[in-house]
Amino acid sequence: MKNQQGFTLVSLLVGLAISMLCLMALLALFRTVIHTSIDARKSSVLDTQLQNSLTTVQVLVQNAGFGYPASTSTAPNIVEVASIADVTANKAILWRWDPDVDSTTGSICQGITYTENALILLKKTCSYNLPLTTGSTWEKDSTLAYFPTGTTITFELKDQPPNKPCAPYGSAIITGIKVLKITASDSTGTTIKLPVCLSNILSTS
Repeated sequence: MKNQQGFTLVSLLVGLAISMLCLMALLALFRTVIHTSIDARKSSVLDTQLQNSLTTVQVLVQNAGFGYPASTSTAPNIVEVASIADVTANKAILWRWDPDVDSTTGSICQGITYTENALILLKKTCSYNLPLTTGSTWEKDSTLAYFPTGTTITFELKDQPPNKPCAPYGSAIITGIKVLKITASDSTGTTIKLPVCLSNILSTS
Protein backbone atom coordinates (compact mmCIF):
# COMPACT_ATOMS: atom_id res chain seq x y z
CA MET A 1 0.00 0.00 0.00
CA LYS A 2 1.15 3.54 -0.77
CA ASN A 3 1.24 6.15 2.01
CA GLN A 4 -1.17 9.02 1.44
CA GLN A 5 0.64 12.36 0.88
CA GLY A 6 -0.65 15.78 2.07
CA PHE A 7 -0.81 18.26 4.95
CA THR A 8 -1.88 17.31 8.40
CA LEU A 9 -4.26 19.43 10.42
CA VAL A 10 -1.44 20.31 12.83
CA SER A 11 0.82 21.61 10.04
CA LEU A 12 -2.02 23.71 8.65
CA LEU A 13 -2.71 25.23 12.04
CA VAL A 14 1.00 25.98 12.58
CA GLY A 15 1.25 27.62 9.16
CA LEU A 16 -1.88 29.66 9.80
CA ALA A 17 -0.54 30.84 13.19
CA ILE A 18 2.78 31.90 11.64
CA SER A 19 0.95 33.76 8.86
CA MET A 20 -1.24 35.58 11.39
CA LEU A 21 1.79 36.61 13.44
CA CYS A 22 3.49 37.98 10.33
CA LEU A 23 0.34 39.86 9.35
CA MET A 24 -0.02 41.34 12.83
CA ALA A 25 3.62 42.46 12.78
CA LEU A 26 3.10 44.14 9.39
CA LEU A 27 -0.05 45.89 10.61
CA ALA A 28 1.76 47.15 13.74
CA LEU A 29 4.63 48.44 11.57
CA PHE A 30 2.18 50.13 9.20
CA ARG A 31 0.39 51.79 12.14
CA THR A 32 3.68 53.05 13.58
CA VAL A 33 4.78 54.48 10.23
CA ILE A 34 1.43 56.22 9.72
CA HIS A 35 1.46 57.75 13.22
CA THR A 36 5.06 58.91 12.78
CA SER A 37 4.24 60.50 9.42
CA ILE A 38 1.16 62.27 10.82
CA ASP A 39 3.06 63.57 13.87
CA ALA A 40 5.92 64.78 11.66
CA ARG A 41 3.46 66.53 9.34
CA LYS A 42 1.66 68.20 12.25
CA SER A 43 4.95 69.33 13.77
CA SER A 44 6.12 70.70 10.42
CA VAL A 45 2.87 72.60 9.87
CA LEU A 46 2.97 74.01 13.41
CA ASP A 47 6.61 75.08 13.06
CA THR A 48 5.82 76.83 9.78
CA GLN A 49 2.79 78.53 11.32
CA LEU A 50 4.84 79.70 14.30
CA GLN A 51 7.60 81.05 12.06
CA ASN A 52 5.12 82.90 9.84
CA SER A 53 3.29 84.37 12.84
CA LEU A 54 6.50 85.52 14.51
CA THR A 55 7.58 87.17 11.27
CA THR A 56 4.26 89.03 11.19
CA VAL A 57 4.79 90.16 14.79
CA GLN A 58 8.30 91.31 13.93
CA VAL A 59 7.04 93.45 11.05
CA LEU A 60 4.16 94.99 13.04
CA VAL A 61 6.17 95.84 16.14
CA GLN A 62 8.76 97.70 14.06
CA ASN A 63 6.19 100.52 13.93
CA ALA A 64 6.82 101.21 17.62
CA GLY A 65 8.14 104.70 18.12
CA PHE A 66 7.84 105.78 14.49
CA GLY A 67 7.18 109.51 14.21
CA TYR A 68 8.41 110.30 17.72
CA PRO A 69 11.50 112.42 18.47
CA ALA A 70 14.52 110.45 19.64
CA SER A 71 14.38 112.15 23.04
CA THR A 72 10.93 110.65 23.73
CA SER A 73 11.45 107.22 22.19
CA THR A 74 11.94 105.38 25.46
CA ALA A 75 9.83 102.84 27.34
CA PRO A 76 7.26 102.69 28.85
CA ASN A 77 5.35 105.46 27.06
CA ILE A 78 6.26 104.17 23.60
CA VAL A 79 6.49 100.42 24.10
CA GLU A 80 6.03 98.05 27.02
CA VAL A 81 5.07 94.53 27.99
CA ALA A 82 2.05 94.49 30.30
CA SER A 83 -1.13 92.60 31.16
CA ILE A 84 -4.40 93.84 29.66
CA ALA A 85 -7.18 92.83 32.03
CA ASP A 86 -9.88 93.75 29.50
CA VAL A 87 -8.56 91.17 27.04
CA THR A 88 -6.47 88.53 28.84
CA ALA A 89 -4.39 87.83 31.92
CA ASN A 90 -1.46 87.01 29.66
CA LYS A 91 1.08 89.72 28.98
CA ALA A 92 1.02 91.63 25.71
CA ILE A 93 3.53 93.70 23.80
CA LEU A 94 2.05 97.21 23.46
CA TRP A 95 3.35 100.10 21.39
CA ARG A 96 2.38 103.44 19.89
CA TRP A 97 3.42 105.24 16.72
CA ASP A 98 2.60 108.50 15.01
CA PRO A 99 1.63 108.29 11.32
CA ASP A 100 1.95 112.08 11.00
CA VAL A 101 5.49 113.09 11.89
CA ASP A 102 4.57 116.79 11.68
CA SER A 103 1.85 116.57 14.34
CA THR A 104 1.68 115.60 18.02
CA THR A 105 -2.10 115.55 18.32
CA GLY A 106 -2.63 111.80 18.20
CA SER A 107 -1.10 108.37 17.90
CA ILE A 108 -2.01 104.87 16.87
CA CYS A 109 -1.76 102.34 19.71
CA GLN A 110 -1.44 98.66 18.90
CA GLY A 111 -0.49 95.49 20.70
CA ILE A 112 -0.18 91.74 20.33
CA THR A 113 -0.98 89.05 22.86
CA TYR A 114 -1.47 85.29 22.95
CA THR A 115 -4.72 84.09 24.49
CA GLU A 116 -7.20 81.24 23.99
CA ASN A 117 -4.86 79.47 21.54
CA ALA A 118 -4.74 82.49 19.26
CA LEU A 119 -2.33 85.32 18.48
CA ILE A 120 -4.40 88.51 18.72
CA LEU A 121 -3.73 92.00 17.36
CA LEU A 122 -4.96 94.68 19.78
CA LYS A 123 -5.90 98.32 19.27
CA LYS A 124 -7.17 101.33 21.16
CA THR A 125 -7.60 105.07 20.79
CA CYS A 126 -4.73 106.78 22.53
CA SER A 127 -3.11 110.13 23.13
CA TYR A 128 0.35 111.20 22.09
CA ASN A 129 2.17 110.55 25.36
CA LEU A 130 -0.01 108.98 28.09
CA PRO A 131 1.06 105.54 29.42
CA LEU A 132 -0.13 102.69 27.23
CA THR A 133 -1.99 100.93 30.04
CA THR A 134 -4.12 103.97 30.95
CA GLY A 135 -6.87 105.79 29.12
CA SER A 136 -9.30 104.07 26.79
CA THR A 137 -9.90 100.31 26.79
CA TRP A 138 -7.83 97.92 24.72
CA GLU A 139 -9.85 95.69 22.39
CA LYS A 140 -9.27 92.93 19.87
CA ASP A 141 -8.60 94.13 16.35
CA SER A 142 -8.05 90.85 14.50
CA THR A 143 -6.78 87.30 14.92
CA LEU A 144 -3.37 86.74 13.37
CA ALA A 145 -3.25 82.95 13.80
CA TYR A 146 -4.74 80.00 15.68
CA PHE A 147 -2.63 77.30 17.34
CA PRO A 148 -3.25 73.85 18.89
CA THR A 149 -3.75 73.49 22.63
CA GLY A 150 -0.42 73.41 24.43
CA THR A 151 1.17 76.21 22.42
CA THR A 152 2.57 79.18 24.36
CA ILE A 153 3.91 82.52 23.15
CA THR A 154 5.49 85.01 25.57
CA PHE A 155 7.01 88.48 25.21
CA GLU A 156 9.90 90.09 27.10
CA LEU A 157 11.30 93.58 26.60
CA LYS A 158 14.95 94.20 27.45
CA ASP A 159 17.76 96.64 26.82
CA GLN A 160 20.10 95.56 24.09
CA PRO A 161 23.22 93.87 25.55
CA PRO A 162 26.38 95.87 24.79
CA ASN A 163 28.13 92.82 23.36
CA LYS A 164 25.23 91.85 21.07
CA PRO A 165 24.63 94.53 18.44
CA CYS A 166 21.41 94.41 16.42
CA ALA A 167 21.12 94.36 12.67
CA PRO A 168 17.43 94.85 11.78
CA TYR A 169 16.71 93.16 8.44
CA GLY A 170 20.46 92.63 8.11
CA SER A 171 20.90 96.15 6.80
CA ALA A 172 23.03 97.90 9.43
CA ILE A 173 24.37 97.30 12.93
CA ILE A 174 22.86 99.58 15.58
CA THR A 175 23.32 99.85 19.34
CA GLY A 176 21.59 101.42 22.33
CA ILE A 177 18.06 100.23 21.55
CA LYS A 178 15.38 98.00 23.02
CA VAL A 179 15.06 94.32 22.08
CA LEU A 180 11.80 92.37 22.15
CA LYS A 181 12.37 88.69 22.93
CA ILE A 182 9.61 86.38 21.71
CA THR A 183 9.55 82.77 22.91
CA ALA A 184 7.16 80.28 21.33
CA SER A 185 6.78 76.60 22.21
CA ASP A 186 4.34 73.83 21.35
CA SER A 187 3.13 70.58 22.91
CA THR A 188 5.88 68.58 21.15
CA GLY A 189 8.60 70.45 23.00
CA THR A 190 9.71 72.55 20.03
CA THR A 191 10.84 76.03 21.15
CA ILE A 192 11.51 79.04 18.94
CA LYS A 193 13.24 82.14 20.29
CA LEU A 194 13.18 85.31 18.22
CA PRO A 195 14.90 88.56 19.27
CA VAL A 196 13.41 91.62 17.55
CA CYS A 197 15.47 94.81 17.39
CA LEU A 198 13.24 97.85 17.96
CA SER A 199 15.22 100.36 15.98
CA ASN A 200 12.99 103.32 16.98
CA ILE A 201 13.20 102.65 20.74
CA LEU A 202 16.20 103.84 22.73
CA SER A 203 17.57 101.79 25.61
CA THR A 204 16.97 103.22 29.09
CA SER A 205 20.32 102.06 30.43
